Amino acid sequence: MKGNSFLQGKSGYRRSVFMECEEIDFIQELTLTSKAYDGKIGRWWGQQTDNRSHAYAYSNIANYIRSFLQNDPSLILDYACGPGNLLPHLLELFPNCQFIGMDVSALMLELAKKRLARLGTNSSGQVELIRAELPDFSLLQGKASVVIFCFPQILWDSDQKRYDENGYMHGEDTEVAKFLAASRRSNTKDAWTSDDAQMLLDSLLRGKVVSRNLRGLLKKGGICVRVEYGKAGREKLTELEQCRLAFEEGSLEKSMNGRKAEKLFAFISSTYFQSEIMEDVYYQTKDDTDRKGGYSITMLEAV
Repeated sequence: MKGNSFLQGKSGYRRSVFMECEEIDFIQELTLTSKAYDGKIGRWWGQQTDNRSHAYAYSNIANYIRSFLQNDPSLILDYACGPGNLLPHLLELFPNCQFIGMDVSALMLELAKKRLARLGTNSSGQVELIRAELPDFSLLQGKASVVIFCFPQILWDSDQKRYDENGYMHGEDTEVAKFLAASRRSNTKDAWTSDDAQMLLDSLLRGKVVSRNLRGLLKKGGICVRVEYGKAGREKLTELEQCRLAFEEGSLEKSMNGRKAEKLFAFISSTYFQSEIMEDVYYQTKDDTDRKGGYSITMLEAV
């Protein structure tokens, strides 16, 4: 795909997206935390994910998952499913599987419900949509064969208590996260420093809570599929960036400053795809460096 080919035949689409983006103060809207996706951002996201580049990406993701799984899973859970873009592709490829779509936003789930309704009555008994504050540790513990975390947009709740109760400061993880947050590879081999270590520490620890939630939903040996925006594949990241990523997803093997983080998953593989969907990030940051990139599909096994 080159340029903006996915917009051909939709002459007004690009204009409408930019106009709506111009009307959204993303920084202000995102302070609404979980409520943000029931308002302007939710309406924008519902429109944004319906363009051709997203349709191609969701189809590619579903096909990738199908090619990876040798056996049909009994239950696939789409965690933070949004408006349900991925579910129709999965239903086609896994006709005998049960599905759950889980999201915090009533608007997103309503859009998902309408999307599934257009498939006909055959999908009604296969898919259950659940509204839940994410992360949520009260649902479906150890039930899913596959959990998919696709283009995650988890907005941290202002209520820190929910994270504290579910492992925000968890054993060795705390010290490992502090070390990773305070570290940055500099020009000298042994010098480490960072300008915003506290913000990064919070992001690492909250991200690990989400990963702990994903692990709890899975059977042992189940597969976690993470699909995340990026400017390069995992192998192109620095060693430190890879360690931070592995810590957050719960697959970090290495000791950090003599300590080991809790391991939730074994890393299997990660594949990177160039895609125009990276512009999702640009619309929110307005940073030109966020206009080009794509997404990685990472496969993890629950341990």
